[in-house]
Amino acid sequence: MTTSIAVRLRAVPAVIFLLFLAACASDTAPVPAPAPAPVAAAPEAVPPAPVAPEPVKPLRDTTKFLNPGFMAGQDTVRVALILPFNSGTARVKELAQSMANAAQLALFEFQAKDVLLMTYDSGTDAASAAAAGQHALDQGADIILGPLFASSVTGLAPLAAKVQVPVVAFSTDSSTAGNGVYLLSFPPDQDVKRIVAYARSRGLSHFAELVPQGAYGRRASDAFEAEVQAEGGTIARRGDYSSDPAQMENAIRKIIGAGAQKVSPATSETDAEVDPGTGGGPAVPGTAPAPSLAFDAVFIPDGAASLQGVTGLLSDYGVSSANVRFLGTGLWDDPSLVSVPSLEGGWYPAPPSDGRLSFASRYQQTYGSTPPRLAGLAYDAMSLAIVLSRRPAADRYSAAALTNPDGFAGLDGVFRFAPNGLVERGLAVYEIHPGGATQIDPAPTDFKAQDQAPAQPPAY
Repeated sequence: MTTSIAVRLRAVPAVIFLLFLAACASDTAPVPAPAPAPVAAAPEAVPPAPVAPEPVKPLRDTTKFLNPGFMAGQDTVRVALILPFNSGTARVKELAQSMANAAQLALFEFQAKDVLLMTYDSGTDAASAAAAGQHALDQGADIILGPLFASSVTGLAPLAAKVQVPVVAFSTDSSTAGNGVYLLSFPPDQDVKRIVAYARSRGLSHFAELVPQGAYGRRASDAFEAEVQAEGGTIARRGDYSSDPAQMENAIRKIIGAGAQKVSPATSETDAEVDPGTGGGPAVPGTAPAPSLAFDAVFIPDGAASLQGVTGLLSDYGVSSANVRFLGTGLWDDPSLVSVPSLEGGWYPAPPSDGRLSFASRYQQTYGSTPPRLAGLAYDAMSLAIVLSRRPAADRYSAAALTNPDGFAGLDGVFRFAPNGLVERGLAVYEIHPGGATQIDPAPTDFKAQDQAPAQPPAY
């Protein structure tokens, strides 16, 4: 609210001069000069009346804000967490509860006594999410964490923007970002940029793609093709597949090319070891020659449920870690994949694991279960809200505060938000082995090196 300042003007008193006529020398008596006419004093300037500023109507009715008795007398910061708590899908419902547990754990560990965590069910559609968002805003939310799905984000985002409340959502759909929405997630674009840069730095140049149908696969593939081109590599072959094994096999035959045939078990990956330097050929030849391939790496942006089938079929056709390098995204950051022999030697990007493992241990001790992978996002989002709550109220959750170029340190390493609402993360590169994934290239600990680098993506 702008305060008007009235300026009073001080009147300057008028100076009155009396003029006298000199008497002329004459024989007659001097005639007295007529009395001068009275001169009126200049009126004193009247300062203008102060103009009272028009009251600024608040964006929200503060009388409706949630004010629990135990926080009476405090400058309460209200953080809303909106997730699908009542989802009809058991897995989603359990995930939502785990994320709420993680947010509560952050609140406890930071001992943020002036921060109030308020939870709401996002429902299963945009309208339900909008209703939940409106309820949170009516109760005074200073920042909204969530929702989880893109449709829910689009449902409540306009309501939050109208009253200038930022939203830190967990969707990977980049189209939902911006205009006050910041995506704290694991976008495939970031994964792809990291793994392509590392693969090129290790000499891999010709790439094939096996792309699962669906939004994630399309987005990962688009990013992969753009990054390979930017890094001077070549996309040699591409095959798209669904969960149908026959379609998987057709996609594999497509990337191998004409004359693709299954090979005998004697020529599978068990008979040759991958060269740990480049993955471009077997260090120990098998009993029969591998098929002639137009690529030295295969990108498969898929999760554990399909990877074993895909790489198993590739092995049947003589394409294995003996003669190519398998590349993945953060979906490969799954402990179950270390037991898939056909993926041994594969590379994938992921956040550094130290912070996440420590969090999992503390979560286990508190709640008696192992947290799902995405629970850490809620912990980091709540930690971010708590840290920024210590700033002056007017700047607490401003765009400048949320897009601090130095970023923030979370469970999953350093991250920061761009002005367009997308997240940027510092990622490591891991290699799959039977005993577990091994970090082969560490994550950056800050963004300074990247910000000082030339426009061309740096080689890791």
